[in-house]
Amino acid sequence: MTISIANDHGTITISNQVFAGAILKVMGKIEYNNKVWPSNDKSKLMGQIHEVEAAEFADEISTELLDDGLILISFHIITQLGASISAVTESLSKDIFELFEKEKYPVGEIHIHISGVKSKNIANRDLEVVYSYEPKR
Repeated sequence: MTISIANDHGTITISNQVFAGAILKVMGKIEYNNKVWPSNDKSKLMGQIHEVEAAEFADEISTELLDDGLILISFHIITQLGASISAVTESLSKDIFELFEKEKYPVGEIHIHISGVKSKNIANRDLEVVYSYEPKR
């Protein structure tokens, strides 16, 4: 899937692979080590961060252009048992937003679906955390 954004300089088309690569880059930061893993909507762990290809994760990401011209990004993760879901998702969302803001991508909403919690095995969950942002324009 791609999103096309028109501005004074022309039209830019952004594929989900770009979003996936950026999200995986953020998940690869040391503070998320052994706390967050990419997942599909069926609670299947896609692998360790360094093992997952952006093209593979792109198939699991949903993006859309909202009426106000902002981008909505939605993806699934698995969290570590004992990790604070609210703290981890808030920090992850903020880091993703800041990365896209540096690239001048107008992200307005990030939906993080917690599809599982990992201990010895993965326990299925169905939680959605939504963060809204107002990017600089």
